[in-house]
Amino acid sequence: MYIRSVRGLRVVARRVSALALASGLAACQLLLPTVEGEPATAPDAGALDTGGKLDAALSDSTIPDARTPDSTVSDSATSDSTVTDGGPPNDATAGPDADACAHVTVPPPPTQDSPGTQSITFVAALRTVTGIEPGQSVGPGIGFDLDGVCTCPAPPSCRSPVMPANPNCDMTGGRDLQGDPLIEVFEESFASSGGDITNRIEQGRLTLLAVVSDYNGGPDDTQVTVSVYDSSGLHDPDGGAVVPPAWNGNDEWNVDPTSSVVSSLTDAGWQYTPVYFTTTAYVTGNTLVASLDAIPFQLDFATILFRSFVASATIAVDANGRYGLAGTFGARIDTNDIFTLLGRLQDGDAGFLCGTDPAFLQLRGIVCQASDIMSSPSEDNTNAVCDSVSLGVGFTASPAALGGPVPGQMSPYGCDGAVYTCTP
Repeated sequence: MYIRSVRGLRVVARRVSALALASGLAACQLLLPTVEGEPATAPDAGALDTGGKLDAALSDSTIPDARTPDSTVSDSATSDSTVTDGGPPNDATAGPDADACAHVTVPPPPTQDSPGTQSITFVAALRTVTGIEPGQSVGPGIGFDLDGVCTCPAPPSCRSPVMPANPNCDMTGGRDLQGDPLIEVFEESFASSGGDITNRIEQGRLTLLAVVSDYNGGPDDTQVTVSVYDSSGLHDPDGGAVVPPAWNGNDEWNVDPTSSVVSSLTDAGWQYTPVYFTTTAYVTGNTLVASLDAIPFQLDFATILFRSFVASATIAVDANGRYGLAGTFGARIDTNDIFTLLGRLQDGDAGFLCGTDPAFLQLRGIVCQASDIMSSPSEDNTNAVCDSVSLGVGFTASPAALGGPVPGQMSPYGCDGAVYTCTP
């Protein structure tokens, strides 16, 4: 499996630099932090080789500025949960601008359950994502106020890791979306021959699986359980080859074993004990609201961790009584995780995107510049240095089933992202 090219990552650097300029930041304001520690090396065998050396020239192309505030406020959420059992999303923490804007939050839990005694369990597989795919823009309905602050004109919830400080303004309602332009251009460059995330899902190569259980089937349920599994794709049980989904509710998506503690095959199908789950999700007005401390997402060659994950999605039932979801989620991505992801990419004989590699240093500076939030909500508004980028994604999820455990593909590390920091 190959990424398109690390030349494309040089394009990323120029595009995101243009994005910074569009936001009023002079090019000279982008300072590259100092590398702390020496990167580890990894064998060449199995590495993601782009098949050529980096070009010296950078593209002049630009991307839309997804950080431009819009005029629409939508439902969204904040997250405050534990590692294994995420609690209900709390109201946004009151920051220094608590009365300056209408902070976007999830709807509160219902006061009582809908009548009935059903206990429904359904599986929904991620089918499409919006707001981060190449060529898309972040529009109304995407994004949450994750830190309880409407940055610009109010002060941010953490200190910028670059000097002079990058304002990293929120969108309307305090929606935190600084990572969306980064993910969009990274996705364009990281996309393998199969295309972007949605295309790879359509090919059966990856998805996320949400299992909703203890649901009463009505418009209001004060407590439901949501488990999330990372999927390594949809593999033919006879030959193991990846096959495209039929989206008829019977696709048995394989589960990455790292998402479960125990798995077993029963008469009712594959059963898993999840690593990532919450028992305090709820449904209000047919809208499912769930918050988890973290969930993983397989990108064909590496897994990225979405921290302080929160989702709000409408539950829909088709003519055959199968359940699907459509909504939006927000999360935080630690900058160290991004550096680690970059460290899995190799440019032929030029080596990995690590250490003193010029493209890595440029990209690292851009990632640090975009850092706008803390990886843990408990550190918001504590005057700490930002260590993560925020994310907002629209999504749909279609009826599906759980298949057997199959590990995901992982390219070897070229370096350990933990040795890099964004130091002001």
